[in-house]
Amino acid sequence: MKCAKERGVDAAPIAQACGLDPRDFSQVTRRISLPNFCRFLETLAALTGDPSFGLNAGAALEKGASGIMGYALMHAPTAGHAVELVKNSFRKFDSATIYHFHETDSASRIEWTYSPLIVRRSQFVDLAFVAAIAHFRTILGPGFQRVKAEIERERPENPSVYREHIARNLSFGAAANALIIPHDELDRVNPAADPRLFDILRAQMESLPNLEGYGTDPVQTVRQIVEHSLGQAQPSLAELADRTGMSERTLQRRLAEASTSLHEIIDDSRRDLAEQLLVETDLSLSQISERLGFSASSAFTRSASRWFGTSPSLFRRRRTAAGANPGPIE
Repeated sequence: MKCAKERGVDAAPIAQACGLDPRDFSQVTRRISLPNFCRFLETLAALTGDPSFGLNAGAALEKGASGIMGYALMHAPTAGHAVELVKNSFRKFDSATIYHFHETDSASRIEWTYSPLIVRRSQFVDLAFVAAIAHFRTILGPGFQRVKAEIERERPENPSVYREHIARNLSFGAAANALIIPHDELDRVNPAADPRLFDILRAQMESLPNLEGYGTDPVQTVRQIVEHSLGQAQPSLAELADRTGMSERTLQRRLAEASTSLHEIIDDSRRDLAEQLLVETDLSLSQISERLGFSASSAFTRSASRWFGTSPSLFRRRRTAAGANPGPIE
């Protein structure tokens, strides 16, 4: 809100038009619709004429803006404690993001992304990335120069601004957002830490229940993993069973109890994203087919005709004529 005001834009009515209550922004415990918030940021970027609006808004956020998680990270004794805190606690506060944590012989990799059903999200990606790494910048100090970062947004016209706010070693156009921290930096001591306060906050976070969504309900978890895998090789039932911590037979039974199957979940996810891409972008049919993971455009056309009762081209024209004009590609 402040970032928009500094650029001469009153963000409150825009937030309301996007289905948001501006008063919620100051309530760290209030959950906000991610699709609506992404729409809000994209609108502000357009109105302010600032293509890096999300980046600048993220840089202006106070470190405690994310509530108890933010305050705990502020007082993490070391970078390793911060990584473990995120790894063990993200499900307490966030069900809209899908995370992966990878360990190699030399580094820890924190990876995250969002549902491809949120087509326009570049500004949010920028804001969230800057906010997420602020704590690691403080803890690592000069050691942060060795951190590598990857961001899913396409390379901007001015990449130097992004490298200044995110990381010097930054790659654009990644499949997911990622922060890669060398193992020999994880023991670096946080100069601003209060270890006793960190332990209190961490214990309080551990006592909180997981949010509904990824990581709690296996059927919902499967849906989210499938959504995030669209355009890539779809995970097998065996892989999904491993991710949900159950056997293939048990997962199949849970899907059947929910009156669905892996095939139906993949089909539903493709249909939802196809509608988004046909209505909200000017991507070609072959590009949409590729994003949905079809082996050929003809297979996409057949599926679209089954989903929408007409060809994808005619579906797009009808929706455009009804007022849902395609927007810029993100």
